[in-house]
Amino acid sequence: MKMEMGERRKERLDRGIKVRTEGIYAISSWEEMNYLLVPRLALILGMFALPLVMPAYWQRVISYVCIYALLTLGFDFLAHFVGLVSLGGALFVGVGGYLAAILNTSFGLPVVLTIPIATIAGAIICTLLLLPALRLRGVYFAIVTLMYPLVLLRIIEALNILGGTEGILGVASFPNKWVEQYLIIGIVIFSLFGLRRLVNQDIGLVFRGVKDNDQAVRASGLSITIYKSIAVFIASGLGCLGGAYLAHVYMWAGISQFALDFSILPIAATVIGGGGTLVGPVLGYPQDRLLRDHFDGVHRVQKRGHYGVRPEEISPVRTVGKGVRSEPILQVKNVRKAFGGVQALVDVSFSVCEGEVFGVIGPNGSGKTTLINCITGFIKMDSGMVLYRGKDVTRKPPHKIANLGITRTFQIMRPYYSLPAYKNLIVPLFSPRARRTGGWRGGGKLGDRDTVGIDILEEIGFERDSFVPYKLASSLPTGYLKRLELARCLALRPEIIICDEVFSGLSMSEIASMVPLIEKLQMEGLTLIMIEHRLRELFRVAQRLMVLNFGEKIAEGVPEEVMEDENVKQAYLGSEKSVEYA
Repeated sequence: MKMEMGERRKERLDRGIKVRTEGIYAISSWEEMNYLLVPRLALILGMFALPLVMPAYWQRVISYVCIYALLTLGFDFLAHFVGLVSLGGALFVGVGGYLAAILNTSFGLPVVLTIPIATIAGAIICTLLLLPALRLRGVYFAIVTLMYPLVLLRIIEALNILGGTEGILGVASFPNKWVEQYLIIGIVIFSLFGLRRLVNQDIGLVFRGVKDNDQAVRASGLSITIYKSIAVFIASGLGCLGGAYLAHVYMWAGISQFALDFSILPIAATVIGGGGTLVGPVLGYPQDRLLRDHFDGVHRVQKRGHYGVRPEEISPVRTVGKGVRSEPILQVKNVRKAFGGVQALVDVSFSVCEGEVFGVIGPNGSGKTTLINCITGFIKMDSGMVLYRGKDVTRKPPHKIANLGITRTFQIMRPYYSLPAYKNLIVPLFSPRARRTGGWRGGGKLGDRDTVGIDILEEIGFERDSFVPYKLASSLPTGYLKRLELARCLALRPEIIICDEVFSGLSMSEIASMVPLIEKLQMEGLTLIMIEHRLRELFRVAQRLMVLNFGEKIAEGVPEEVMEDENVKQAYLGSEKSVEYA
């Protein structure tokens, strides 16, 4: 009997040794070792080589691709290894971005500290927010996770906290582009291989058990809530890390970081790359983004020229070069406006020359949007005067000011969401000014307003032969909605367009395509007043700047002089260092 038990024990030990050393046999030859190592080395070396071989624009795209790769990793991990379909990517990015911005701007912490702190603290916050929803599965959990970023966005807008719709400015950037790119590439590689190892450990098997049959896991004496919480903490940490990184890339954090793109695009990347593999979704988003940007750019350059503008269309009509002054077309004199005991504008005066691009900058709450509202008649000023071509338009209502030739975009876009894009232009084309001027560019009849509307959309970058002009405005992304705002203004054939943050909320590629459009409008003779926080792009197009702070004008002049002004450095930029505007 003892001999039989000893033989059985020896047999079990032999089987155990064989199972535990099975991996050794798999790499016992160079062929097997190459089979395991070559794909991994190709991925690592390929990612690290990309910044060296890509042009400048694509280098910045690589940074965004890596941020989305972190989101797709978290989505794939939760969906295919834990059974939780999370649409909380926007929540993770927004929380991480705002935390990093607050830590940097309010507490003065450097980038090397803000990113890890925002990652861990953000993961804790997101896990606590989602804790009540961990009982849910499937579509119900997905809907709850999608609700959080929408709710937080509306709270920030309604209460005007955390910078409101303008966000938190002055976030520190990385020392140079190489640090920015190689750091995020290293983080993605470490996260990918770390997660792949984790899901094959004992805790990873528990995660898979929760996915397959959580009741059996509970019957095994394990709390599925604890393990779901751990999984959500890991996934939200990856998202918060991406959001914190994005805030330092943008040098800004705002409500656009709660955009649903961060929740939806990881799904597309997972479908393209293959779910349940972790590496597949990481490679899936670059395929989607790089190919989409490439073919969109090739098609646009071939058909329209650089960034949607035909070279032959750029014919100067009334061009004002930097430093050149012509007669004022708009004069604002001693405008004052108070809301209760708060002075929003205090004796603000300036003039804008015909054909000029005039920039208005300032910190949050400095009165920039209030100034626009006073000029365009949406708010009645307490005192002061607005002269348009020498005529007093101070007390005129907005529609009469628009019909005189002064129109505006809105910081929070206001399209007609229930109408197709081209139908959005029917309203301005029906205005007295549009009828009086004979339609858009060429004096055509307004009977065919649909055609005129499509012509205008084509002028600003919509493709006539695509389906985009015919889509409902509610289905258009932010980049197209911003252009639709400009199209609504252009339909009036105005002389002055006041642009309220046309660059905000746009991706780098969208901003890059918007700048040539602004330059083209100026070359065609339009006068532009631009309220903007994207200083680098504003300096490219503006001849002069005015800086507001607490409702008062503290500086005015050419960009180079304004940004060297000590009052501007201290009040607007919060630093005594010179500003890099090139």
